[in-house]
This record gives sequence, structure tokens and C-alpha cells, in this order.
Amino acid sequence: MFEPEQVAHFDTFGFICLRQAFSTGEMREITRAAERVWQHAGDQSGRYFAELDERLTHLADDERIHEPISKLLGPGYVFVGSEGVISDYTKSQWHADRRYYRLDGEQWEQEWIDYPRIKVMMYLETLTKDTGCIRFILGSHRQQYHQALGPQEAKANENPFGVDEPDVPAYPVESEPGDVVLFNQYLWHGLHGGRKGRRFLAFKFAAKPSTAQHLKTLHLYSPNMFQPHQSFLNSESTRIRDMVKDLPDLGEQHARNAS
Repeated sequence: MFEPEQVAHFDTFGFICLRQAFSTGEMREITRAAERVWQHAGDQSGRYFAELDERLTHLADDERIHEPISKLLGPGYVFVGSEGVISDYTKSQWHADRRYYRLDGEQWEQEWIDYPRIKVMMYLETLTKDTGCIRFILGSHRQQYHQALGPQEAKANENPFGVDEPDVPAYPVESEPGDVVLFNQYLWHGLHGGRKGRRFLAFKFAAKPSTAQHLKTLHLYSPNMFQPHQSFLNSESTRIRDMVKDLPDLGEQHARNAS
């Protein structure tokens, strides 16, 4: 059960780690499935990944992921996409996957709206603060704090807060295979001290889109989501089909709004 205290943790800090949600045996199966996709399709972080293997596809439907997502995003949430990444970098500067602002020249402008989106991470190796675990700036999903941190991305080489990037106050989420990390995509995060070859899977979800602005920001960041893979559209799982069945029509609706 995903408890009210866990909802409060996520809402307050912007993330939560579900420790050992998946067993060692399950993680062996999941890792083998990911390796099959990497072998045959390569790094598909920009398009499809979990959609290409049935074992991975059903993670989007797994109760251990569905329950927290449904409680955090509400009914009617949509599937935004999946990633399977073998990292080729040893650090990632502070950034947010989604932003409350955009930089137009030297002017910070409001970027549309606060629209809830969540990324679910499953790491396939043990990661510590010294070997490249993800680090979060707690509470930075909240608009005012989020925007105040903007210079650390736009002017990262200038140390805008007077400290080197690794010394920005943040919380390292050390994890083992089987742990599941969920975070608000407005949350500032990064990593330092990592090694090349770190492997992870990611699943992205968004609250049910109900306005033209929701569609606009979804299309900006994730245009491929409006062309869901057939493995989801034709899934035997009603829950998986429901995550994507309206997306092609919503994509057409956005195109009409933009024309």
C-alpha cells in the first residue's frame, strides 16, 4: 500500500524511494529483458524501450508502480514514454526535466503552468553517492524555489551560488537493484562521481491532460508520446490501453490548436 505519509513525503520533498519493491529474482528477469532490447534495438531513450519487450511493458501496469502513480497523479493519468539508458557520462549538471521558466536572452519567463509529471527510475546496479547515484535538491519542484535555482543551469560555469556544482546542498539517493525512485520532473537533480556504463530504466507519466496548455507542454517535451507503440495500444491489459488510447486524438487536437 502506498500510504498517506508517502504521499506527503513526495509532495514535500519532490521524490520518494520505494525500497526493494522488486525481488532479486524479478530484477534478474527485468535486467535480462533490458539486455535483449539493448542488443536488438540499442539505446532507445528518445523513442521506445519498455514497449519493445513484454516483460518490461508490464512494469507500467505493475501494481507497485501503478498505485503510487495513481495516488500522486489522480485518475486518467497518461503514459508519456520509457527509456533504457546505458550511461556514457560521469556527471550530470544540475537540471530539471521540466521547467517553470524559459530563458529568452537574459530574461527569465514563466513557462506555461504547473502540470504534474512523474519519472519512475529503476537502476540495474548498486549506486552510492560515490559511484553516481542521483541527487535531488529537496523541495525544488516548488515554483519559487525552482525558479530561484535557474542560474545554476544557465550559468553553471560561473558558480552562481558561490560553490562548485558537487557542493550544492542536495540529497543523494543511494539505491540497490529492486528499489524504485519516483520524482516530480520539476525537481532539480544531477549526479557527480559516476562511472560510464551505469544502466537504468525509466517510465514517465503525466496527469490527465485537460487543457490546451497541458497538450502544449507535453508536445514540447515528449512529442513521441502521441504515437504510442502498438504493444501498448493493443495490450491485453485494460490499464495499459487506458494510459494511451486517447493520445493519438490528443495529438491531433494539439496540432489543430497550434495551427
